[in-house]
Amino acid sequence: MSKSAPTFVIRLQANLAPHPLARALRRSNRQTDCGRRALAYYLFDMQDRGVHQLIVFCPRNSCS
Repeated sequence: MSKSAPTFVIRLQANLAPHPLARALRRSNRQTDCGRRALAYYLFDMQDRGVHQLIVFCPRNSCS
């Protein structure tokens, strides 16, 4: 009897506001193959809409 891998669903949402978009990017970056696809989707969406200008990314533990 073989064990199957648990099902994991990533729901993609277009036009997220800047902060939810930043959370989606971080979450997607932590995933593997499917996460990389989601990351590419969100990065393209961010670039396409110019939202990257509204999000401030800083190194871990250095933002308040």
